[in-house]
Amino acid sequence: SEVAEYCHLPRSQVSGILSTFGRAGWLDQDPRTRRYSVGLPAYVVGSRFVQSHPLTKHAVPLLRGIVDRSGFNTTLSILDHLKPLYLLGIAGPIPVDLSSAFGSYFPFHATAAGKVLAAFAPLEIREQMLQETALERITARTITNPEQLRNELEQVIRRGYAVTDGEGV
Repeated sequence: SEVAEYCHLPRSQVSGILSTFGRAGWLDQDPRTRRYSVGLPAYVVGSRFVQSHPLTKHAVPLLRGIVDRSGFNTTLSILDHLKPLYLLGIAGPIPVDLSSAFGSYFPFHATAAGKVLAAFAPLEIREQMLQETALERITARTITNPEQLRNELEQVIRRGYAVTDGEGV
């Protein structure tokens, strides 16, 4: 029902589609909760993307170099239709929980990576993000005022990096 609502399709139609993906192994369904999760074939296709896409192929050695020099985790994030996406990451030997799930979208206004993506996007994209994104309060420190966030993004541009302090999950 959640998928049907999200896609604005009849539940019967979505049920048929999900069943088809399930039979093919692309989705797994928990028999107890009836909730779906990604199946192994979908994981395989996603892994091939990371291994073959020019961006990720070029980024992996750079990310590895950062991890080797810093000892910390590093991630590659991109904008996908105004939404930041954790594309991939490399774990470092110093354990730091980034609370990031690779292959997942995240709020740009409450993360350092999202602020960098917004700040260094073309001005029209940055303004579209500010105008079309609900600046949801995630913690008491999350910036939800568009003008305050606009000022924060200007600081990111001047500094060349972004920071967060308890703004996200």
